[in-house]
Amino acid sequence: MATVVDTNVWAVAAGGHPDAGPRCVERCASRLLALGETDILAVDSDYRILGEYYDNLPANSAQVLLLNRLQQTGRYDPRPCEWEPTAPGVAVVPESLEALDPNDRKFAAVALTYDPPAPIWNASDPGWSKCADACRAEGLTVVELCPEALASMGRDVLRC
Repeated sequence: MATVVDTNVWAVAAGGHPDAGPRCVERCASRLLALGETDILAVDSDYRILGEYYDNLPANSAQVLLLNRLQQTGRYDPRPCEWEPTAPGVAVVPESLEALDPNDRKFAAVALTYDPPAPIWNASDPGWSKCADACRAEGLTVVELCPEALASMGRDVLRC
């Protein structure tokens, strides 16, 4: 099964989020390790998602080593995405998802290239919850790995 992973999951697993407690860090790290054994990491074919991962992780961290292993063993699936011509790096998504943070649209766009859409893992970005209804309407499933971290940050109550 293909899985889309928001960059925050990798960052939390590397200990890079102040609101993520030890259980959240462990949960993210163990899910990422399992992903490498059982699933395929879904990314865009322009490798902007992979670039974002590497830009947000400490060099030589366990997460970087796992990303390298996923690439070396073919456990990732690059999918073509359409990009906004006037907003470099922002993926085109259905109108109902345009309220997503522009940086998160690439994850939704990749997920939507699958039938049914691939699940999206989130650990610490409350922005996904504000668009939960719109995501569901498009067939997207956002798996909240650390609901306790999101609760401590306070969820945005706005909707898409």
